Amino acid sequence: MDDNRNTNILIRPWQPEDFTDINAIALKTWIDTYSSFITLENITTYHQKHYSNAGLKYLFDNRFGLISIVNNQRCGYSTA
Repeated sequence: MDDNRNTNILIRPWQPEDFTDINAIALKTWIDTYSSFITLENITTYHQKHYSNAGLKYLFDNRFGLISIVNNQRCGYSTA
């Protein structure tokens, strides 16, 4: 059995310094989720438009977002 007592989990509002990690998480999850029926070229084009620093800044300024961090590694995000 895993001992999770030493796992550090943090969920907090995202900040601009999280953009690089959010960009990487988004690309990986989009590829893993949609590449069976959307071309990599279309995923990449969408990602470059919406998850660039400018795209993430727009989301940051206009929507609420959270980032999840496990053992000091950013591993997920959400926006609402």
